[in-house]
Amino acid sequence: MNTMYEAPPPGYWNHFLGTTMPLGAGGFYCVVKDNDDGDGDPLRDSDNQVLVYVTATLPDNTQRQIEVLVKYADPSYVPDNAIVVDGSILFNGTPDILGLKGIAHANGDIVLSGNPTFSVSANATGQIAEGGATVPPGGFNEGVPPISIPDVDPTQYRNLANYTLRADGMILDVATGAMINPGAGGWNGWTYSAASNTWSLSGNNVTPAGTYYAEGNVSITGSGNSPNRTLSIVAEKCISTTGNTRLAPALTGTLMIAGGDIKLGGTAGASYAGLIAAKEQIKTMGTFDHQGVLLAKNAQDVYTLVTAGSVVEPDSQFGGTMSVTYDGGMVTVLKNPNNSVTIVSARKLK
Repeated sequence: MNTMYEAPPPGYWNHFLGTTMPLGAGGFYCVVKDNDDGDGDPLRDSDNQVLVYVTATLPDNTQRQIEVLVKYADPSYVPDNAIVVDGSILFNGTPDILGLKGIAHANGDIVLSGNPTFSVSANATGQIAEGGATVPPGGFNEGVPPISIPDVDPTQYRNLANYTLRADGMILDVATGAMINPGAGGWNGWTYSAASNTWSLSGNNVTPAGTYYAEGNVSITGSGNSPNRTLSIVAEKCISTTGNTRLAPALTGTLMIAGGDIKLGGTAGASYAGLIAAKEQIKTMGTFDHQGVLLAKNAQDVYTLVTAGSVVEPDSQFGGTMSVTYDGGMVTVLKNPNNSVTIVSARKLK
């Protein structure tokens, strides 16, 4: 038997790149290099492809070498649709789904009880109840293949926080380690209700930019001439917004991540940008403009801010007169559910 093919011991693959590793009576080593992707920088990959060189030393000390061009999926999730739900969707009212990627995709059914507008299409793995909605250029498409939707777990992003809104009512400034007591008067618009485990942001305060991680719920209310705020909200429970809230993301392409439901409301002038992702369901109402993506993982209900699907009421609901505009290519902090490596080509060098 050729001992080159003996199974390696546990942990063998942890640290072998560029190092000769013994295997049976022989050994091998691997080197990874950037392919010619046109950027002129051998230390930066611009096309998600690299060259892998594997050199094996056989028991008789002869060598064999292969070159493999591999393509890997971007580790970050880049949505391909303006609305993505791992379940069914109800559209009511007159929402507009616009942009080059003005597509709603449901891994389930779509019910159109209002008159939504889609710049591209509406796609469902199940059925589409069209009602009187205008057929978009790309059509209403039933029975399409399901798409992979990333996990939505806020605890994975706690380390990205600039401020932690704690369950004990204190605020941790991560950079300095300082503990802030907002007290009854609040801190830069933030107040806390222990009874509902909810952090609320309201008023016209200039809230420090950054990412806020909440050990509970978050409620944001815009009123009067609310300022434009640059912040991302990562909440272990639910997120709700009302009024003329104006938010842009502090995290890469990501505005909100909730471990429960998200309910988005708004009045004239309200605006959001980036990915808004709920582990359970999303419901929209009122009037607002969103430049980005709405995503609902549709996990089994733990929270009741948005009720789960039933025979009468699909899982996530998009209504009001809101608009969602998405042109594609938005990198987010969520993990790509299709993180894989494929072989493009291979050749024997010696």
